[in-house]
Amino acid sequence: MAVKYTPDQKLIAVALLDRTIKVFFVNTLKHHLTLYGHALPALSISISLDSKLLLSTSADRTCKIWGLDFGDCHRSIRAHPESVMVGMFELVKMNEIGIISGAPEKMAGLNIGMEIRGKIFSH
Repeated sequence: MAVKYTPDQKLIAVALLDRTIKVFFVNTLKHHLTLYGHALPALSISISLDSKLLLSTSADRTCKIWGLDFGDCHRSIRAHPESVMVGMFELVKMNEIGIISGAPEKMAGLNIGMEIRGKIFSH
């Protein structure tokens, strides 16, 4: 289970053992989104600096990038041969972000070529 606030402090995301990630408004704790898609529980979550994207890593060996506006899964990446224990966004260039993930056997980095506004994906 993992818990993260968005950098703008408007949303809080909680990864649960039922393989979902629930997103709530901080000021009211009203439910905003439920993110479905992992086959096993999410082990970590990270949120982009602009508070628009969420990265989840899971025991199912995947990293998923979600939009926090509608909850759509922008990308699912099979990152490691074992459970992905941790993941985070990193600024690669002024208009691109990348992700770094870690599992027991190694760390992996990927420049996903995504605009910070979440419009372009290239890999």
